[in-house]
Amino acid sequence: MSRIHLISRTMLGGLGIALMVQGAADAATPETSARIRELNARLDHQAAVLQQQKSSLVAQMDAIRTELESIRRERAELAALNGSAPPPTRRLPRRRVAEAPGAPSATAAEPAQTTTAPRETTAPAAEAAASTQREQADANRKARTNLVLQTNSSLAQSGGVLTPKGTLVIEPSLQYSYYDTNQVNVSGFTIVPGITFGNININKVYENLLTEQLTLRYGLTGRSDVYVRIPFETGYNTTITSPILVGQSVGPLTVSAHAFNLGDIQFGGSYQLNRGSESVPTFVANLNFKTMTGTSPFSVPIFTTNSPQGIYLQGVDKRLPTGTGFYQLQPSLTMLYPTSPVILFANLKYVYNFGRTVSIQNPGGGAAVKAKLQPGNGIGLSFGMGFSLNNRASFSVGYEEDQYFDEQQNGQSIKGTAYDAGAFDFGLGYQITHNASLNVGVSIGVGPNSPAAQIVVRLPISLNIL
Repeated sequence: MSRIHLISRTMLGGLGIALMVQGAADAATPETSARIRELNARLDHQAAVLQQQKSSLVAQMDAIRTELESIRRERAELAALNGSAPPPTRRLPRRRVAEAPGAPSATAAEPAQTTTAPRETTAPAAEAAASTQREQADANRKARTNLVLQTNSSLAQSGGVLTPKGTLVIEPSLQYSYYDTNQVNVSGFTIVPGITFGNININKVYENLLTEQLTLRYGLTGRSDVYVRIPFETGYNTTITSPILVGQSVGPLTVSAHAFNLGDIQFGGSYQLNRGSESVPTFVANLNFKTMTGTSPFSVPIFTTNSPQGIYLQGVDKRLPTGTGFYQLQPSLTMLYPTSPVILFANLKYVYNFGRTVSIQNPGGGAAVKAKLQPGNGIGLSFGMGFSLNNRASFSVGYEEDQYFDEQQNGQSIKGTAYDAGAFDFGLGYQITHNASLNVGVSIGVGPNSPAAQIVVRLPISLNIL
């Protein structure tokens, strides 16, 4: 039995006693009549107090009901942002309170007036709590999205993974690349198709390249960040050449080269163009600039005809370069579209190489020749999808295709230097702690110009420095 029902019964009982006392007062003495009137007045006062308390309870119940409904709506909104079902909210049943005879009734206007005061004091706190929950849900969603995107090697390099405001991400990484190519060099002349006079070199090249890289990213705002990448290259190259000379028989020759030096430092930033929604993808603009701090291909020594067996090895590097020797600017646009249970992504980039005058070494042993060279510019497209397996693990698959145009020497295109490269990307990410995750990616090259295999391991560590 509720407290309000008990109050109602008490009120009715008190009124009954008052009527009985009033009936007895008619046949009593004057002293008794005065005492009865006094008791009757006290009972009337208690009834009025009880009615006032009942009205207050009704107002409080209406206020509680309003707050529960507000909490239910805010939980539903939070569940929609998190992509999960809202938790059940206990509804307070509406109770009817019996009116005391002779007491003023509580009209509908009175509860409405009394509910405004509690609403004014509790609504700001509830709205602030809901806003904080929405911000936390948005931050958690971005963290899960970043974990998915970091598993893709092309997006991790091109851009699209945004850093929260005031957060510094320290990301050491280790990348292993394996190249396996065949080269055929012909030095001679042909008088009829299929008959060549001169030297023919068939080269088999194996190259193992290990890149130790440190990336620092900092979130300027909730929609923009900047970064710098510092690579260190360690490589080993083996070239097996089988020269075929007219009238001579020469066995295979093997020569090795290595690399151990700083690579080309890169820096850039990303900016989120729009917020995105369930029907509109999110677009992120990226800009990357590559320096030429690594060892240039034009500065490493090569075999010339003056070297031992140089006639068969001329032009082969004695030491591997660790950079391209040219400045490079790479703008790109990343598209992200979360659609449960996957995240679709794509990246479109343009690669512009700045030309410069270099000294080209003479394989014949003569003086170097100066020429203005510009590597071919290129365009690239990568796309794929990522899965958030749970709050800690994610998986992604994707494909990347790059097309580079002809190189230029002294303003003239060098025919036959255009090429394309493709790779299938697979990635796995795991959230080790709240601030650290482990990402492993594997790329399988498509075509002779791509690494046959590539493995990259990254360990992003987030530090809130604000």
